[in-house]
Amino acid sequence: MTPDSDPAIKGHHLPTPAQTLLLKTILGPREQLIANWQRWQQVVDLDDIDHGSFRIIPMLYHVLRQNGAEGPDLSRYAGMARKAWYKNKLLFHPTAKLIQQWQSEGRDLAVIKGYALAHLYYPDPGLRPMDDADILVPPDQAIPSINWFFEHGWHHKQTTTQRTIVTYLVRKEHSADMCHESGHIVDLHWQIINFPLPPILVQDIWDATEPVKIGDLTIQTLCPTDHLLHICTHGNAWNSVPPLRWIIDAHLILKKDAAIIDWARFLRLTQQLHIAHFITPALNYLKQEFGEQIPPDVLSRLGQIPRLKWHDSEYQAWISPDPHAMRDYSLRYRFHRLRATCPEWQRKSKWRAQRDYLKLHWELDSNIQLFGRLAQRIGQKIWYKVRG
Repeated sequence: MTPDSDPAIKGHHLPTPAQTLLLKTILGPREQLIANWQRWQQVVDLDDIDHGSFRIIPMLYHVLRQNGAEGPDLSRYAGMARKAWYKNKLLFHPTAKLIQQWQSEGRDLAVIKGYALAHLYYPDPGLRPMDDADILVPPDQAIPSINWFFEHGWHHKQTTTQRTIVTYLVRKEHSADMCHESGHIVDLHWQIINFPLPPILVQDIWDATEPVKIGDLTIQTLCPTDHLLHICTHGNAWNSVPPLRWIIDAHLILKKDAAIIDWARFLRLTQQLHIAHFITPALNYLKQEFGEQIPPDVLSRLGQIPRLKWHDSEYQAWISPDPHAMRDYSLRYRFHRLRATCPEWQRKSKWRAQRDYLKLHWELDSNIQLFGRLAQRIGQKIWYKVRG
């Protein structure tokens, strides 16, 4: 499959024409920069800009300044960039203190996503606005880490109880947003992507982390290969805030670390994690729209990775703005993932696996509670059908 023939790269989860113009102004050839910027200004009202575009204005301002552009909107871009820089500083300081405290206690952790990318790949860390800091811990440290947050006065962003998180969320989710009364938010991850992962692959990713110097800290982060894998999987999905930053993130990684990306590892993890249906359209899109130098044999080999029946349905659920689509993912496709990747779930009979998954999905402790929930749902369906 070639980029031009990949039907998955056309969808409403991808940038609009106006957002694409903005991205091409930032990432495109220097000789086209001014023309793209002027075209973008003609179709966008800066007072009514979408939040996804708003978050990459600091990078736009940086690129325009670097290329000597002039215009009446530059002063407004400068204000947006200063505000983003200031907010990032407010986030970086308490995050660094938290990391130092955890390191002093002998806890293992790594920084991922925005906090890491802003320091590793952006010309200035203030150029990538973010609302929280993402910290990764080994899976066997997920529950102790969650308990640590609650013991130190933090709470879950959705006010989910400590018991619910450690009993259910750790087994079916990849992270938990923890909030401090000061407003500091840490997204605590025990897996790097939004899907259940088998322990052996989680350990593989953890073993490949690398030390990096950020300010006065020396901290672990993902290797460039896993950063790219993570970004393409996480970014290539629908979000109420248009997900544009992943495209810049991927561009900067490929620009800086193209020579050390381990494509063999990238392909192996893509297949083992059952994410080819996310990665393939993401890389094809980057190559087609932005000319990223993805090795042709990588795209060819991605297209040869076998697809299971539920892969395409899962992908359509993740890229759909329909709120019911994610319900379908959590009720159906996450079960298929557990069965496909996790030995614990593979050893169970299909009936027992379905029973146990429904208990996990609905956060129930016993079979009696499950039967009660099923009876309730059946009764509701009969009632609605009778009422017409």
